[in-house]
Amino acid sequence: MEVIRRTININNVSGDHIYFKVNITQKIKNGGLLTDMNPLKLINMDGSPDLEFVRNLVDEDFYAEGGKITYASDSKVYKVRGYLSGQTYVENFDIKKENCVDYQKNSYVGVDRVLSINDDEIKYTIGAKRDSNIGTSGQTIGITYTDYPTEGIDLPSELSPATTTTKVEYKSEGWNETNSAMDPQIQEDYLIGIISEPEVKSDVFIDRGVTNVLDGHLRLSEIENLDHLVRYGNGYYKINRN
Repeated sequence: MEVIRRTININNVSGDHIYFKVNITQKIKNGGLLTDMNPLKLINMDGSPDLEFVRNLVDEDFYAEGGKITYASDSKVYKVRGYLSGQTYVENFDIKKENCVDYQKNSYVGVDRVLSINDDEIKYTIGAKRDSNIGTSGQTIGITYTDYPTEGIDLPSELSPATTTTKVEYKSEGWNETNSAMDPQIQEDYLIGIISEPEVKSDVFIDRGVTNVLDGHLRLSEIENLDHLVRYGNGYYKINRN
């Protein structure tokens, strides 16, 4: 184990705690590409297909529904700032609108929108699906932010409220057939150590330069006498002797 030593000037220490950064690195050896195996090729001792294993592959017990994630962050309200004079933030107005695709490959219209403004609290959503559920508990796509929420934010004691003034909420996807693979995988011997598929670049560009045809003539400027000409470039010039 490597021992890292640091020297701290006691004059720079304030309070009862000392804080310093530690650089932590990790090396992971990639074993190579894996190959999906046809489950029907898995056989029992008698040579018959392991149908019980195949049935378990489609068992929904492997899947888990995503839950609601809540945490504290800094403000992202600048993403929904408008340009109207005297009205920077407008409720239910889509600052940004674009076509998106969800994790199930379904198309939808994603928007950035201010949901509500109450006293000193402003609630807005980023990348939400534009439908009747936006801004409600039924919203499943997009991240909802609440700046300076009136009910406060539950923060660990070591975090500073000055830098975490925003409550963030979103619903995670969970584990399902779109992002989980239960087919058995095997390691092919010839793929050990190969971490990506080969890429062929057939578009080759050769820069021959603009002075190549005059190269021999230009080299003559470096030659001072006949003896130098004979020895130049280990026989670069062909000399005919009469």
